Order: sequence, then C-alpha cells, then structure tokens
Amino acid sequence: MPGALPLRQVGALDPSPYNVAVENQQCCDKQQQHAGQGRAAAALVTCVGVRDEAEGVKTFEFTVPHTHPAQKHLYAARQHATFVFPPDHFPGGGGTSGAPVQRSWTVSCHPDHTEHKRTFTVAIKKAGLVSSWMHDHVRPGQALRLQGFAGEGPFVVAPATSTSGGGDGGAPRAGEAGGVLLLAGGIGVTPLCPILQDLVNEVRRQPRAALPRRVAVVYAVRRAAQAALAGELHKLAEAARDVGVDVRLVLALTGGEGGSAPPASVALPQVGPRWTVVSGRPSVALLRQHVVEPMMGAGEAQLAGWRAYVCGPAGMVADADGVFAALGVPPENRHSDAFNF
Repeated sequence: MPGALPLRQVGALDPSPYNVAVENQQCCDKQQQHAGQGRAAAALVTCVGVRDEAEGVKTFEFTVPHTHPAQKHLYAARQHATFVFPPDHFPGGGGTSGAPVQRSWTVSCHPDHTEHKRTFTVAIKKAGLVSSWMHDHVRPGQALRLQGFAGEGPFVVAPATSTSGGGDGGAPRAGEAGGVLLLAGGIGVTPLCPILQDLVNEVRRQPRAALPRRVAVVYAVRRAAQAALAGELHKLAEAARDVGVDVRLVLALTGGEGGSAPPASVALPQVGPRWTVVSGRPSVALLRQHVVEPMMGAGEAQLAGWRAYVCGPAGMVADADGVFAALGVPPENRHSDAFNF
C-alpha cells in the first residue's frame, strides 16, 4: 500500500524550483494556442502590486501586455507565465554565463480576473536565485519582460456523457459525475484557485449538467504560516456552495522532515472556518478519514468515478499516483504538475 506523500527535495536544488515540468515545447505551443496566444517576442508588463501571501511567499500582480486584445483569454487555468531577465540583474551574473535567464511561475488567478481587470498574478516562494531577487527588488511600477504563457491545461471537468434511467428521460443529474480531488504540496497550491474557479463557472453556466458537485482540496504544508492562498480557497469554497458544489478544505500540517506534526488545534484565523486542520502527510489513511468518509459516507474506502489532480514537488507528485490508485481513481482520471524542488 502506498505510504504518506513525502514533501522532500529530489536531486539538486535548482536555482529556480518553480519551473513547471512539461513534456516538451510542442506541448507548450499547443497549450498556448488553446489559451489564445502563440509564441511571441517578450513584452513589457508592469508590476502594480506586491503583497505578503504567507511565510516566504509573495503575490506579484502585473498588467497584461498592452498588445494583447481585450475580451480574449490570455492563458488557461493551470498554465504558467514565463519571464525573461537580463543576466546583469543578478550579482556576478548569477552563474548565468551572460545569457538571459527565463523563469516560470504558475498563474494564481483565474483568466476571468485577467479579462476584467487586465492584470494577472503569480505567487512566488523565496527559494532560489531569481525568486529571491523578485522578493527583494520588485516593487509596484517596475517593468519586467514576459515571454508568454504555456504549459498543461486546463484541468477539464466535462459533463458526464453516460445516462441512466429515470423519470427525466435519462437527462444528466447532479452527482452522476463523481467528484474532484485537488492535492497540493507547498507552493503547488497556485493552480488550485483557477481550477476551482473553472468548475464553479462551469456549474453556474450549466446548472443541470452532470458536473462534479463534490470537491476535496487537500493542502499539505509544514506549518500553518506557510499556507499561501488558503484564504482565497476559502472564498472560492463559499462561492461554490452558492451554486450547489460542496467543497471540503483540508489543511495537512506535516511538521517538517524529522519533526513531529503540530497539533490539529492550531489557530488558523487567516484561512477561514471552513478548513479542517489535521496533522500528518496526505497518506491513503488520512485521505480516507478526512475526504472519502466525510464526502462519500461511513464505510466507503474508494473515490470511484472521481478525478484527481496533484501539484507539488516532484517526489510528492510521483508518489501521489499510487495514493490515487489506492483510492480507486482510474489512471485516465489522474492528472499532475510538478516543479523542480
């Protein structure tokens, strides 16, 4: 049986641990076209806001490129923004050999936000050369070069196509489409907000479609103070409830490598009352106790018919596949993004 998901470093620490792993550039190009933008020269974007999000994490808000047409999505939920930096930004070139430096961070807001406000946000943890420079030097009014948006995406939750008998002539019914499990480790939480917003939007648009009405968000961090975007996820859970989607929020406090897990009674005023706070890593046993049974009923052990998504360190993502399998999620319904950390 798979054990707990490790929050551990795999291999050498890359100067930019947030370069999302994608299969190849052809995949990136295809997804850029899906989002409405092909490959283009880097464009200037201006920082209009910086805020502390959690311990060691800041959210940066940027204007969209002025050349981008209005009323057209710039990216898809789950995709990342790639910035280009001249090597002289970093002391001694930062080991860049005098070449421009590219770094990618997942967009943390939904495309609707960008369409309406003409800005986008990225949440960045201070853990590498470029991310540290961003934390220490980027302020509102500063311009950076954006290469564009790319990556996997979106995490599609389509209406179920199967029908069953009933007085409504076989029309889809709420609940037929199973549910969605969203698992994140550390800064891997960034795509969860736009993914959840996508589902809320789709249910609002198709209220009678057989879309998932049950969503579990499991967010693993070492300490409560590291729970970035937890407040935003709480707000989205409230919005989801308004359209008939039950969202269960579980914060798993791991206590760090080699340490004991903190007590589940820790106060979390910054994340809101809808979060269930537990101790330990997101193992099969923990997910059965805090996701499967509360959402599927006592005695249930599987998430049959559910879709699952994980974003986090490469080691956690690799092990999550076994956890999803143990919970009954079929291979075609398992999705993941990993960063090099």
